[in-house]
Amino acid sequence: MFTTYRALFQARGAKGFVLAGLLARIPLPMTGIGIITLLSQIRGSYGLAGAVAATFVLTYALLSPQVSRLVDRFGQRRVLPAAAGLSVLGILLLLACSYWQTADWALFAGAALAGCMPSMSAMVRARWTAIYRGKTQLQTAFSLETVLDEVTFIAGPPISVGLSVAVVPQAGPLAAAVLLAIGASHWPCRSALSRQSRLTPTWSKVACRSSASPMCAC
Repeated sequence: MFTTYRALFQARGAKGFVLAGLLARIPLPMTGIGIITLLSQIRGSYGLAGAVAATFVLTYALLSPQVSRLVDRFGQRRVLPAAAGLSVLGILLLLACSYWQTADWALFAGAALAGCMPSMSAMVRARWTAIYRGKTQLQTAFSLETVLDEVTFIAGPPISVGLSVAVVPQAGPLAAAVLLAIGASHWPCRSALSRQSRLTPTWSKVACRSSASPMCAC
């Protein structure tokens, strides 16, 4: 079994985009619970914390398909850095507002901007499709991505909560922002594979069909 999965990484650039995609997808399950842990400690209100976290989740659910459609149209190289940058900016804005105890509306603005986070699972699947289109290895690659999705949703929340409780309240969302920035900045957008994956529908034909993760089915 491991030999089958290992064979996937013989393709040029596969290790790079899988690792970058893994780092960039962990922030999704970290951010929502991180916001709740952060604001419940600083503001002492689970109602406010839940409302701000819900703003992030709803914004992500609304914008993620639009970001993926823009990727289909303009390519990962143009869209991914901008979307990830806006999301990181939103998380940092939310952290700054929580630290300096600004008005509640500023927290919601930061959470909404953070919801621009791109669906990295869909981007990675588009890359696999560009490499193994029409080959049996494609289903193996999708199986691997499903496993990685589940790992991130299992590991992400406890990491975020643990950091916010053990270090400082802002540590969980801050770690999510750092991971997203690292993953997006190391995403191999300049390769020939990026030009091929631009031709692969990112949202409707790849992500939803192949992923078992509930967040990818939004």
